[in-house]
Amino acid sequence: NSEAIVAAKAGDPDLYRAMGSWVSGFLTAANGYEDDTFDLTPWQTPEVAMAQIARSCEGNAEASLAQVAAAYVRYLRPGRLTEPSKLVAVRNAGQRTFVYLDVLTQAKAQLDAAGLFTGDEAPETYAEPFRQAIMQFQVANGLPPSGLPDIPTLARLLN
Repeated sequence: NSEAIVAAKAGDPDLYRAMGSWVSGFLTAANGYEDDTFDLTPWQTPEVAMAQIARSCEGNAEASLAQVAAAYVRYLRPGRLTEPSKLVAVRNAGQRTFVYLDVLTQAKAQLDAAGLFTGDEAPETYAEPFRQAIMQFQVANGLPPSGLPDIPTLARLLN
């Protein structure tokens, strides 16, 4: 049940990793059986997915891991990629990360909606105004200002 997940997170890293592997497999299968789905977790790493699942377990002690994972799939559905998306390499200050173009487009739209100027260039160019808007968002949200759409930034921006 969910109590076991919370307990494993707190004190049994091997069991927690094993549960995370099961969740990764569940999400991979869900990518195949969910209608109109290319990727349910377009920016979430397995660690992010497991942390989100563990957080939902804290208030739902009687649910099984399968029930919580199924609820997580329903939660992810609105943000899923429905079609394949180009993978884009974005760079800043000698660092690089890879992000789906659709995720970059969503991030740009969220930053624009928040009043941060991302420029008129296409998202995949990852031009200086977009990079600066990411850094401003990171600083404003207490994140390390990498200037990259990294996992902590995307989690704060797209959740």
